[in-house]
Amino acid sequence: MSSLRSNAQVTAEAGNSFHSCPGDANSDSVMIGGMPTASGGFAPYTYEWSIEPIELGFPGSGLFFYASDILTDSTIANPLIIDRFASDTIAFFLKVTDSNGSTSLDSCIVTFSNFGITLKSYVYIINAGDSVWMDMGVNIGGGLPPETFLWQPLRMV
Repeated sequence: MSSLRSNAQVTAEAGNSFHSCPGDANSDSVMIGGMPTASGGFAPYTYEWSIEPIELGFPGSGLFFYASDILTDSTIANPLIIDRFASDTIAFFLKVTDSNGSTSLDSCIVTFSNFGITLKSYVYIINAGDSVWMDMGVNIGGGLPPETFLWQPLRMV
């Protein structure tokens, strides 16, 4: 007598999409993937995380970030994001394969608020009672709109 073993189709779970800000608890060790990342099918599972390549520098540079540049390991269930400055929004694609060769796909999107501050020195010479138009631009970049700025102290600006 023979027995037939049946198991459900393998299911991939990339985890929920989310937003991460600098200063959040564990912002230096953001983990992706579900709990569990794979279920059903036949264990053991193999994991393959990927992204659309992110071009570095200027368009046409030919230099790109890939998942292996951004994650601690693109072949494990729950990798950590180690380069949060590659882009403001990254879509991670997960492919899970079970031991029978069946596959399942899922994805999650992670957005980041990355703020950059550059030190600039603006010098304006004005007489008492005059005003000046500060038209040299802001020295803060990144984040998600709308952005607001608070200049302090108000009496000295």
